[in-house]
Amino acid sequence: MPKVRFTPDEKAKAVMRHFQDGIAISTICGELSIHPNLFYIWQKQLFAGAASVFENKGKSGQRQHEKQVAELEKRLKDKGGVIAELLEEYTALLCWPSTGRRPAKSKCTLTTATRCAFTVQQAT
Repeated sequence: MPKVRFTPDEKAKAVMRHFQDGIAISTICGELSIHPNLFYIWQKQLFAGAASVFENKGKSGQRQHEKQVAELEKRLKDKGGVIAELLEEYTALLCWPSTGRRPAKSKCTLTTATRCAFTVQQAT
């Protein structure tokens, strides 16, 4: 016989049938083909998590969400700066492959025509 997995919703309904409808545990276990010990484990888990229903998650949860969004936006802005720095270094390496450094008073520009090419123009 294959092992049957029950969803959390099915487990909760089984335990609630016992308390709300007064159905015997043996009847529920017989219908679900489970051992009564498993039913009692589900019951214990249901009661252990019952306190979380009464917690006030409204404003504190919203504040925590807003804080997380602000942190992610900050990281996104930092990411843009890091990409710009890396792109500048990459451009410098392509323009001056022998030294990897930009000559004094020169700048590297990307010219686009039919193909892309890096050129060095003297600054005035």
